[in-house]
Amino acid sequence: MKISVRYTDGFAIVDVTGNLIGGLENSERFHTVFKSLLSDGKCRIAVNLGETPWADSQGIGMLIGAYTSVTRVEGELVLAAPSQRVRNLLAVTQLNRLFTVVETEEKALSYLRAASATPGVARSLATSSGAADDSGTFRAAARW
Repeated sequence: MKISVRYTDGFAIVDVTGNLIGGLENSERFHTVFKSLLSDGKCRIAVNLGETPWADSQGIGMLIGAYTSVTRVEGELVLAAPSQRVRNLLAVTQLNRLFTVVETEEKALSYLRAASATPGVARSLATSSGAADDSGTFRAAARW
């Protein structure tokens, strides 16, 4: 698994390439990336899963940890372009109700722009942009 960070329009995009799998080294790297972003004041983050065919339970746990860290500082975390297998995993675990999941990186950036400009608007944008639900269709995900 490879993790890299880039910036677009001032938003952080965390690219995950390869299977999102746990393990001490991967978990520590993933945690360090988010800790660094948040310490730099970057709290509106898209996780690009477009090159991530699969995730295991520890990988999903890493996403939950990132989500928790980001929301503690009143930030936003959006998952972009997950594969069908990852979307199915999120649906089976009902985590698609926790995460905002959109089909493209551009929609993730639109979501983050809206969240930055006007809190509360992003959720309605996700409805029109799309977030995965149990059936594989896209809709807005409610937070727990």
